[in-house]
Amino acid sequence: MDHELASFSAELGARRKRAGLTQKQLADQAGVSVRTVRAIECGQVRRPHTSSLRMLGSVLGLEGSDVPSTGCQVEVLGPLVVRRDGQVVQAGGVKQRSLLAVLALRCNDIVSQAEIIDVLWGDSPPATCRELLYGYISRLRKALGAERIEARSGSGYRLVADIHELDVLRFDALVAAGDWEAALRCWRGAVLADLPDLVRKLPRALTLTEQRLATGIAHADALIAAGAHGGAVPGLRALVADEPLHEELCARLMVALAGCGQQGAALELYESLRNRLSTELGVSPGASLRQAHLRVLRQEIPAAGALRQLPAPPPGFTGRASQLAALDHARDAGTMIAAIGGAGGTGKTWLALTWAHQNSARFPDGQLYVNLRGYDPASPPLPVETALHGFLRALGVDPTAVPPDIDGMAALYRSLLAERNVLVLLDNARDADHVTPLLPSSTASAVLVTSRSGLPELVATHGAWPITLDPLNGSEARDLLAYRLSAPRLAAEPDAAAAVVHWCSGLPLALGIVIARATRASLTELAAELSSAHTRLSALDAGAPSANLRVVLDISHAALSSAAARLFRQLSITPGPDIGTRAAIAVAGPGAPVLLRELADAHLVDEHMPDRYRMHDLVRLYAAEKCGEAERDSALGQTVEHYLHSALACAEVMGHHRLPSVDQLPAPGSNPYRPGDMTAALAWTEAEHAALTAVVDLQLPGVSWQLPKALAVYHWRYGRLRDHLAMWTTAREVAERIGDVTALVQADISFGDSHATLGDFPTALPYLERAVALAAQLGDLAAEADAHNSLAWAWEGRRNHRKALDHARAALTGYQALGKPHLEADMLNCVGWCLIRLGRRDEGRAWCDKALALCEEHGHRDGIAHTLRSLGELELETGRYREAVRRLQIASDLLALLQHGFAQAGVLARLGEAAHALGRDDLARSSWERALGLYRAQHREVPATRVLSQLASLD
Repeated sequence: MDHELASFSAELGARRKRAGLTQKQLADQAGVSVRTVRAIECGQVRRPHTSSLRMLGSVLGLEGSDVPSTGCQVEVLGPLVVRRDGQVVQAGGVKQRSLLAVLALRCNDIVSQAEIIDVLWGDSPPATCRELLYGYISRLRKALGAERIEARSGSGYRLVADIHELDVLRFDALVAAGDWEAALRCWRGAVLADLPDLVRKLPRALTLTEQRLATGIAHADALIAAGAHGGAVPGLRALVADEPLHEELCARLMVALAGCGQQGAALELYESLRNRLSTELGVSPGASLRQAHLRVLRQEIPAAGALRQLPAPPPGFTGRASQLAALDHARDAGTMIAAIGGAGGTGKTWLALTWAHQNSARFPDGQLYVNLRGYDPASPPLPVETALHGFLRALGVDPTAVPPDIDGMAALYRSLLAERNVLVLLDNARDADHVTPLLPSSTASAVLVTSRSGLPELVATHGAWPITLDPLNGSEARDLLAYRLSAPRLAAEPDAAAAVVHWCSGLPLALGIVIARATRASLTELAAELSSAHTRLSALDAGAPSANLRVVLDISHAALSSAAARLFRQLSITPGPDIGTRAAIAVAGPGAPVLLRELADAHLVDEHMPDRYRMHDLVRLYAAEKCGEAERDSALGQTVEHYLHSALACAEVMGHHRLPSVDQLPAPGSNPYRPGDMTAALAWTEAEHAALTAVVDLQLPGVSWQLPKALAVYHWRYGRLRDHLAMWTTAREVAERIGDVTALVQADISFGDSHATLGDFPTALPYLERAVALAAQLGDLAAEADAHNSLAWAWEGRRNHRKALDHARAALTGYQALGKPHLEADMLNCVGWCLIRLGRRDEGRAWCDKALALCEEHGHRDGIAHTLRSLGELELETGRYREAVRRLQIASDLLALLQHGFAQAGVLARLGEAAHALGRDDLARSSWERALGLYRAQHREVPATRVLSQLASLD
């Protein structure tokens, strides 16, 4: 190991230990194996991948020149470049470089000598061409490493590389993962820009250029659709620089510029392109360019609206002049992140909100806000995925377009903020990991983070500006009282005012609550209560923030009406970060709205959204300590009943036909929500999702699996599979702890379904097979049928139609015995589909016809759509194109009505094929365009690329 790598390894180990991380924790954060971390720190690896070193270094603040480059990298997405241990090395003359380019574009495949000779010399190779080829190969092996180029006797040569060593492989992997932004960053210019004559001979090079453009267009379309026009401009400009006559690129750049308010630049681009098309090609602008031009002229492209998520500014804020000045200085210096740390109740959020409102004009694109609940005494911290999901929705991303994984969500979030000047306030963070995915990538925006932790990792790895808050000093606390209660009132009771300031110990939250009480009591009375032993002034005398707050909260609690005080205590037990009025009625009865208003007036709860109330974390801790066992059991029981039966009702409206069996009726007074339609059901489920997650986290037997099952349709239809898996992880833990085999069966089915949908069939199948066995042992026919149902579609996904048919028949038998016509119809369709795929088309058609009849008899619209798709595809395969178009058109319309965007995309793609075969290219084009839009919104790049090529065939 060389000196540079040895120094890096030593520094890596030292920083890891200072950060208090184990080797496994560092490996998990960097996304590498523990073995890699151990080997690098111990000097046992000679040439680790540069990418591994960069990922490890980024976690611990070792960036840029601090990270040594190792191994060999070949780059063809731009001029051909070869790097060895981070340094550019010569790859020889034109012929030798061309040979390397040929091997790189066919990486890990054998390229025959004949193919290479044909590319390098064409129809007139020299007599010594093979000897020349041997020499080129020998020199390339020296430059790259002998192990990088394999020679196959009598057949050819192969370049061996992985995604860390070849930019083409990296690009392909990122496109497949739907991370278009990162994929486009792999490009440094036109493919093999220094070998233009070679490019024309290599189909793969031309295909890569098309893929780059398709990726750029897809990325721009996603940003424009989400209102982030500015985020699309830089990437489009780069692509247009390489393809200045590409009308689709220029049309999108015009729209993006107009969306940023640059209508003049958009029109100038159009005129310039129109002139070039006329003079260089002798053609006029095409339809897409003309349409974009017309939209700009008509000003039909609205600029993205600003975001306004900040809570109201704190009233009567005083003091903190040095901290406000520090925030000003940090922003003036170009610092993107400020980390505000301090003990609970010291006013971190007050400071952040005050500065944010005072400086709102510096962020013309608005503000984003989220309470991460890092130190919530009753609920776990808000998952980063949930925070990202909320921000993406606020930025205009449709729920069905939110990527299913955290990396995809974070990449889309960064893209949307790339060209915006936004302030992001991340309140109450647990640690640096809690906020890192929520950080924008551009310094145009700014981030305020508040936490009880000083967030040293954020300071070390992201250059955050640290600001620490101590309690207010005596004069600042007195100024706060004087502002809110008036100076004459303090002057009338000077000793009492001094006592209040003294006993509150400078905690802003404690002072705020005392001020609220002072509207109904004199300062002398308040000072006396604060001094009373019955209010635990001994804790206040100790100076701990929680003790200070407890004194004040005892007073405020005592001042409430008995009904409001009971609700105050019980709200600390209810699951979730906040509570809606309907759920509060389940706890306190019809009078809850009046009681909530009393609590809000006393500053014990905050109505942060209409009809939604939350407590500060320390207030909630205090209330939980005051809550008796009977009150606790009542509050928890009523809210759990409310959430479970509301979720069941919403799931039923959303078309859930595999609802969990819940024996008990809703408890009296639990006030479950009954949605009037699917839109209302969706709105309730989305608004209460955090509370529903918290209910599952309570790990209550029964409810821990019934609630995730009730939420299955919502999670699946709107792409929240990670939330789905997280809930079932908790349910599994509960089931294993208490030996609940019924819950284990449901968990296995849901795990298998989720992994199969994500394409991970090796993980999915064992779960589903075990579910069948466990359900059979239990004699649970419904669960056994559900498991067979899931196995049928999982095997179908693996193209094993025989096994899929066996499981479909087993599920069908179970549903028939249970008398479940909707599920029976689904399985009739599945059996028919499997038979069709096995070549038994007449049998398959008969089964699908039976499925369709049963669906229509019971009004099963989902089933009708999916069965019509099966029959439509059969008609397409057998050449009955008119009937195929008819069936697929009806299926598409039904799925649109049901908001099944995932399934509708596939139906539209097949409808386009049927229409094209019938000669109806107008319908084919519109169907494929709609399918393409859905695929892109769902980040399904492979089928999107296929549809793009089908659209191109029409031109």
